[in-house]
Amino acid sequence: MPYPSFTCNEVLFTDLPADLAVALHAIISLNTAYKKDNGTWVTNRIKILREADFLLLLAVLPIDWYIPS
Repeated sequence: MPYPSFTCNEVLFTDLPADLAVALHAIISLNTAYKKDNGTWVTNRIKILREADFLLLLAVLPIDWYIPS
């Protein structure tokens, strides 16, 4: 492991902004309407969540913070 732990300053300075950028991207994606095949816009957030990319939602979780070092 290149760092002694995941809570040292070097890791937080590089990993935390990346985690925040992915979270911001997920928030923007979940608030963006999309157009259906028949030409109507879907603006209901529940329907947008159903069509969301769940890998993106999984990427938002800070799983690396919970790995024991």
